[in-house]
Amino acid sequence: SSGINAEYGEGNVRDLHRLTGWDPCQILYFGDQMYADLAEPILNQGWHTGAIIRELENEIDLLNSEKYQKNKHVLKELIYLIRVVQRLLPDSSAVIYSDEWCRERKQV
Repeated sequence: SSGINAEYGEGNVRDLHRLTGWDPCQILYFGDQMYADLAEPILNQGWHTGAIIRELENEIDLLNSEKYQKNKHVLKELIYLIRVVQRLLPDSSAVIYSDEWCRERKQV
């Protein structure tokens, strides 16, 4: 153990790692965003993470909402349709369908 005890705030995972070069097992990273602050450091850096629960409450409510679940389902279906049409219709007609569905995807 290096005995280093330090805080780093208002930054991001990549910059902290670049600046310090610390071993991922030595880092406990706290965040308030489910994916960017908690999942990414675990999956991409191997860091330990801690959640700021009060900040996550709204995000968890949103992720569990019926509207979010419906939009997520619509997005998955649109992505599937775009891929199928691009595979089956390699000509210009695929572009028409794909462009329209891509616009719809951005609206969701």
